Amino acid sequence: MTVSSENTLVGRDRGEIRAQVLPFEEVNAANPIEGYVARTNEPTPLASDMHHTFEVGILLAGQEERHFEGLTRTVEAGDVWWAAAWEPHGWRTTAPPTAELVIHFVPELLGDAELDGISWLSFFAAPPHERPAPTTPDMRHRVLALGRELAEEFRARRWAWRDRARYSLLSLLVTMGRESGLVRENWRWSGSPTGGLARIMPAVELVHDDLGRRLPLRAAAGACGLSPSWFRALFSTTMGMAYSRFERRARLAHAARLLLGTERSVEAIGEQTGFTDGSHFHRAFLKHYGRTPTEFRLQGRQIRSRKRRRAAAG
Repeated sequence: MTVSSENTLVGRDRGEIRAQVLPFEEVNAANPIEGYVARTNEPTPLASDMHHTFEVGILLAGQEERHFEGLTRTVEAGDVWWAAAWEPHGWRTTAPPTAELVIHFVPELLGDAELDGISWLSFFAAPPHERPAPTTPDMRHRVLALGRELAEEFRARRWAWRDRARYSLLSLLVTMGRESGLVRENWRWSGSPTGGLARIMPAVELVHDDLGRRLPLRAAAGACGLSPSWFRALFSTTMGMAYSRFERRARLAHAARLLLGTERSVEAIGEQTGFTDGSHFHRAFLKHYGRTPTEFRLQGRQIRSRKRRRAAAG
């Protein structure tokens, strides 16, 4: 699996993480889960990313600072974090050396699986400060054990490793839901309704499969066989964000990839990603990433240039 190391914070205000996008395009319905262990031996500046996959992370060693919209949290060995699709999130190493297990998967991996009547999507759709986290040393110990098992599955890739990874991921969800004290009758985020993900998946797939055009809410609802009002409410409940926000994030992330990976003009990329004109693209990109498209591209080139110089010097 190829993992980009060019993550960088490109702006942050009002508690919102503005992130550089990672594609993880090799994670899809045919290959629904991937994972890797990233190690850091020195303190790092704040980095960030966003991607079309769902992310679960377990810190195996050291200490980090994890950032979500409106939330900054210190994580230690045995802690867990959850990031939904297209959700900007950031981190920095505060006490190296660190080792973190990062898992990326597509929603098809778990489908409409429920845990005692609660959709697994609830762990991601809940506001960041309400997502389950270990609260005792014993919980961290059990999370670490699961994390090491998963890390070995991703490393060795023995027969049926994806199935084993799926079962271990469900086990982590059960462990966190059962013992965090959050998933109870009084948990304010009740989760998505049964079948919610299956009902909205045609729209999610349409957005992801054709990031070069805007998919209006009415068309997205039609693809799911739902009325616009029902689709709007169901999407928000299931994914934890408005459909319009999800769709715009996806196109902006595609634009970011094109800015970093091609020599196409900013105007052409804006047109190619469904924005009505150059000024519309400029405003939307600046608002979301905290940099203009041109500044974002220049920063990416500077990062790559520094990496090439370090590689040549080493």
